[in-house]
Amino acid sequence: MRIKFYSLIALFISIASTVNAQDIAATTSLVYPGADGRLVYVADSLGNRIPDFSNAGYKGGGVVIPMVQPKAIVWPVAGDNSDHLQKVIDSVSALPLDASGFRGAILLKRGLYNLEKPITIKASGVVLRGEGMNDIGTILFGKTPKQTQGSQGRGGRPALITIAGSEGVK
Repeated sequence: MRIKFYSLIALFISIASTVNAQDIAATTSLVYPGADGRLVYVADSLGNRIPDFSNAGYKGGGVVIPMVQPKAIVWPVAGDNSDHLQKVIDSVSALPLDASGFRGAILLKRGLYNLEKPITIKASGVVLRGEGMNDIGTILFGKTPKQTQGSQGRGGRPALITIAGSEGVK
């Protein structure tokens, strides 16, 4: 029994080590590398095209995200954090823009931030930055009430964070 088991493992390892992803031929003509090394996106017979997300991200992608210095550090409090966080956002929003177009970052220390009301960033140049990742990082948990007629948001609830600032945007 052990010999069969070890034989199967050896066979699996030998097969797995001979398969190289680069040796597998492309299975679609809808996206392929062009002569310049960039991907070429081709529409199908109905005009459908695979979306090109290469320009997604900060300033269209390909730009290093700047490290904006924190002007405020926030720790989660028991219960609703909405008013506490909104006050900090408003205070950083009142700061002048620096030469790079930022007012400053708000560092949200790791933990659970229950938000029972939506928060709004009314000025440009304000960065919300969390700490950590997954369930041991910064978690903003919206407990906002159901959406009323004419309110922003999707899925029957208003937006948790609304960004409305445009002053200083280049």
